[in-house]
Amino acid sequence: MLRGAFQTVYLGIGFVIAYTHAYLSVSDWKTGLSAVAAVVLWPLELMGVNMHFGAMI
Repeated sequence: MLRGAFQTVYLGIGFVIAYTHAYLSVSDWKTGLSAVAAVVLWPLELMGVNMHFGAMI
C-alpha cells in the first residue's frame, strides 16, 4: 500500500517537473523519449542534467 502511494507521488512530481521544464510537448520519438526520461529521472533534471534528447541525437 505504501509502495504504491510512493510511486504515485514520485511520478506525480515527475510530471509536474517535466511540465514546468517544457518536456511534455511531444511531437516525435525524440521528444517522447525526453518526456519519459524527464518524468522518471526528475531528480537529475533538478540537478541540471539536460534531458532533451533531440539536441543530443
